[in-house]
Amino acid sequence: MRLTRQGPALRLRHHARLKSPREGLRLASASVGPDNVAALAWTTPAGMHALGLDESDRKTFQPYEANTTVLEAALTTQSPSVDFALTVSATLPQYPMVQPLPDGYFLWVGACAEWRPDGAEHNAFIFDPDGDVALTECLGDGIEHVQTSASGAVWLGYSDSGIYGNMGWGGPGPTPLGEAGIARYGSSLELQWEFPDQVPDIVDHCYALNVDNETAWAYYYSNFPIVRIDKGYVSRWRTEIGGAEALVTDGTRAALVGGYDTDADRVVVGRLEEDFSPQAIARVVMPDGGSLPPEAVLQGRGDGLHVFANGQWFRTDLSGMP
Repeated sequence: MRLTRQGPALRLRHHARLKSPREGLRLASASVGPDNVAALAWTTPAGMHALGLDESDRKTFQPYEANTTVLEAALTTQSPSVDFALTVSATLPQYPMVQPLPDGYFLWVGACAEWRPDGAEHNAFIFDPDGDVALTECLGDGIEHVQTSASGAVWLGYSDSGIYGNMGWGGPGPTPLGEAGIARYGSSLELQWEFPDQVPDIVDHCYALNVDNETAWAYYYSNFPIVRIDKGYVSRWRTEIGGAEALVTDGTRAALVGGYDTDADRVVVGRLEEDFSPQAIARVVMPDGGSLPPEAVLQGRGDGLHVFANGQWFRTDLSGMP
């Protein structure tokens, strides 16, 4: 089908206000964990600066400079009410993404990690239920997506800088840890699986990741296929849709949400047949019909689309798409 920006409005529904565990904290990271809970990180205004974040737009980052200051942060989950809160203190990595792990543990991953002659920067911290650091590790530079599963698997999608080398990786340092583009680690941060290079389209930049139960779905540059990773086996559907930011799927249908420039609100819905077969196009809007804010964060988990914007959590589902 020929794709244009024209299409029906797909209204999000308001799901919850993102609630800080105490006064004076700012939202540093928002993502979706297993069972569709919101996984959130909060810190002070000074902490936001140390983490390289712009308070008004978590898509705008300060130039990278490894944090060397001990920061206090709060990690919470909502579903939609706050059902878990943990206070932590550590030299937390910049540009954070957080996810819950089984038994009250919590994962904090920084997007960047420098390679240094005296050792690579550790950008993954696991906190125990008391808020103490249980484990740290380097998971590589250029981490774009982090999603955990209910069993504690840690799925990562890497950007092109994490795949091809930056921050010392690939020269003078070793091969980038993210070279495969998509990887699965265990709950003790040991590498379990990497995307195989035998798949026709290698991963140049992982644009979207969706972990549904123990199955991972991804969408990536350069040819923008949709892939399913189930028990290590990769299935692939070609698409002609570029630049999407989120992938939503129920296993038989899928939606690619977002795009470049004026396509930031685009939703392309189709069937997973021999290839991805588009059937409808829409544009996602806020509950009042207004446009998505530029700072909106879009994520897919299973058949649900989650949008975080202006301290609020919005949702819609594949069943409600055209």
